[in-house]
Amino acid sequence: KLRNKHVALFATLGANPKSPHAAESLDKAAELLPEGKTPVGKFICQGAVDPKVIEMMYKMYPKGHAHGQFPKGHVHGQSPERDALHAQAATHPDEADLAAAKKFAEETMAKIS
Repeated sequence: KLRNKHVALFATLGANPKSPHAAESLDKAAELLPEGKTPVGKFICQGAVDPKVIEMMYKMYPKGHAHGQFPKGHVHGQSPERDALHAQAATHPDEADLAAAKKFAEETMAKIS
C-alpha cells in the first residue's frame, strides 16, 4: 500500500553487514515491496542482537546437543566465538555506522532530487 514515489531500504543486522546473509536480507525485504516498487537504495549496518533472541537461540541449539538433532557447533549455538560475535555486535550501530547511514541518506536524496 505504499504510495510514495520513492522507497529506500535500510536496516541493522546482528550479523556481518557484508555477508551473503545481509545481502539476502535486503533482497528479501525488496521482494516485500508492492508490485512496481523497487528501492532507490539499500543500506545495512551491524546492530546489536536482542539478548532475548540470543537466549532463545542458545536454548534451541545448546552446546553439544545430546540427541543428535542439531550438530555440535551449530552456527546459532553457544560457543566462545559466538559470545564474542554478540559482544562485538552490541557495540553497533557505532559512529562509523551512523556516518555511513547519513551518507546513504544524502546520496539517496540526491538520486531522487
